[in-house]
Amino acid sequence: MIIYTEPLFFRRKNALTYVREVHCNETGSVSKLKGVLKRTNDWVPSYHYVSSGEVMAVLRLVSELSYQPVAVLPKRSYSPPHEPLPRRSTAFIAEFATAKTVPPLHKIKSDTHLIIIGSGRTSLILRELQNGLDFTIEDDCIRVRNQKKEEKRTYEDENKDVARETHLRKYAVVSRYYEDNGCITLIAANHGRAAQGAAEVLTDQNHFSRVITGKLTSPDLPRKFQLILEVPLSKEADDSYIRTDLIRAVAVRAY
Repeated sequence: MIIYTEPLFFRRKNALTYVREVHCNETGSVSKLKGVLKRTNDWVPSYHYVSSGEVMAVLRLVSELSYQPVAVLPKRSYSPPHEPLPRRSTAFIAEFATAKTVPPLHKIKSDTHLIIIGSGRTSLILRELQNGLDFTIEDDCIRVRNQKKEEKRTYEDENKDVARETHLRKYAVVSRYYEDNGCITLIAANHGRAAQGAAEVLTDQNHFSRVITGKLTSPDLPRKFQLILEVPLSKEADDSYIRTDLIRAVAVRAY
């Protein structure tokens, strides 16, 4: 099952005007927009749009899964470039849900493989499933617990007005672990393009090998691990062009 998010917007009654404030994610929180909206009573909750980056991430995952007989992530962290991954058509059928409509966790079958894409602001289920992990997504950053010497305490997305280089650094945290008989994969980011970049790396053997080489002591991926990925976006392309060749893992955990 692939779970993505439907961010909360507010729509003006009897009009086609929509407003989104990224820190306003509950239907009863329209009062937070008083500084933007003249009359909050004229606005109603709406889930009309989704993040384009998250949609591209979902499409990338579905495209890859439809040709793979197993999970998104390969069993081994790398393979020689001259040995392509085996590809064959399968009877893969994806189930989809949004963070707003997904059933409670205890009602999801224990052998269901979950892939959850979103941020801590918009996905309560993602927030719940990352509890106890060293890397967690928060409203405005990725926070690191049990910090190592070469790691930062937090990884925050760069904005156009502060970045000095030609690209902006955005961050995503990938978590994979097993629970009961199912595998849970979390792709968490506060910018949709960072989630898209993470999905592109995870579904491309060459990119994944480049990113992970030297980060783990064994070529076999552990059953439980996390990656913080730095995803550069071109400033000239209005944050929409991902420099996939520059994506790198800045922190890794193998449990």
